[in-house]
Amino acid sequence: MHRSAVQRAVDEYLASRLAASGWKRRGSRGFVRRRGTTCWLIKLVHREYRQEQGPCRITAKVMRLHFLPFTPRGAMETIIRSPMLWRQWDRWAEPRYLLARRTTRHLGELTEAREQLWYSYDAVDPADCERVLAELAEDVETHAMPWLARGWLHRLPGKDLTRKDRHKAHHARLRRELA
Repeated sequence: MHRSAVQRAVDEYLASRLAASGWKRRGSRGFVRRRGTTCWLIKLVHREYRQEQGPCRITAKVMRLHFLPFTPRGAMETIIRSPMLWRQWDRWAEPRYLLARRTTRHLGELTEAREQLWYSYDAVDPADCERVLAELAEDVETHAMPWLARGWLHRLPGKDLTRKDRHKAHHARLRRELA
């Protein structure tokens, strides 16, 4: 099977770190970890994704799901596997969503950027893909894991947009080179 440089970097840097912590792979871009009636989920999101050429962006969404104590395992699995999981829920239109309370954040909101952060990379350059996935994996361990464990008790770092600006400038430079 043909895998792009960024997919190989996801396997090497992020998936291996999460697997060591007890996370299970959910498709090519998702990870899940269960603890009783609580589920933690991470989903990688691509923007302007070109598998083999040009500038691309990637980020992660992090979610904590709390199910009611009497929720059957089958109902939990149905909600976790639902395509509506990462979208806006209409709790009253679909009764099974009343069984879970969710909290979702973009990874950038948990870092020093304190707002959505897109990690830019060049899909042609495997070293650039590895660099950005190593940075994303480090942010998941440093910022997302404590937030998942502590929730609203987790203290966010002070706001600093230098890294976000650096990724924006890198992406703009890659787009100029492609044009």
